[in-house]
Amino acid sequence: MHSALPEGKVRAFKETLLGWSKKNLRDFPWRRERNPYKVVITEKLLQQTDSGHVKKVYDLFFEKFPTVFDLARTPGEEIERVLKPLGLWRQRAKQ
Repeated sequence: MHSALPEGKVRAFKETLLGWSKKNLRDFPWRRERNPYKVVITEKLLQQTDSGHVKKVYDLFFEKFPTVFDLARTPGEEIERVLKPLGLWRQRAKQ
């Protein structure tokens, strides 16, 4: 793909942006996650509430429900209990 910008400027911009992110981005466990199940669940939770709230339940959620099969077998009430700190817990358990 051909860029309208010179390669050197693109590279410099990328380096600047990556340098800024190392200093300024908050560290969240899902930023290093590659498991598709965890990524999808986390993205859904992040659509509904802020990252600080998701961080509060992230570890417990995936300890209780390590796979999509575990989550599917779990009664909604148990999922609600784990998601309750997020606020709209009843809505999230249904989704």
